[in-house]
Amino acid sequence: MFRNTGNTNPLPWNIHEKQGVKYFGVWGIGSVYNIRGPHNELNVLVAGWLVSPSINGDQLPRLYTYWTVNNGKIGCFNLLCAAFVQIDRTFTPKMPLSPVSTIGGPSYDMKITINQVNQQELE
Repeated sequence: MFRNTGNTNPLPWNIHEKQGVKYFGVWGIGSVYNIRGPHNELNVLVAGWLVSPSINGDQLPRLYTYWTVNNGKIGCFNLLCAAFVQIDRTFTPKMPLSPVSTIGGPSYDMKITINQVNQQELE
């Protein structure tokens, strides 16, 4: 299991669970920002993939989105909030990813972007 263990962030991002199986070759790109401002005003937007039987009921890698404001006091996961606007009909949160990379086989990747759209652009 990979888990965020930082004591300042209550959100358990990037949890990968599969009982009795070891993960080899996990790869990713991350960004680190020096946040300037009050700690209680942290806003976060996240998109990626996870494997979570407790959330999705299976062992499949699935897309997910998450946002929070006010340092995690208000937030939303996947499509459970009105603030999420689906732009691309091909890929949606909770959709299983397939095919996936295998040891000794082909490798696959995906690019995820998060864009802020003004209300006027949607009208």
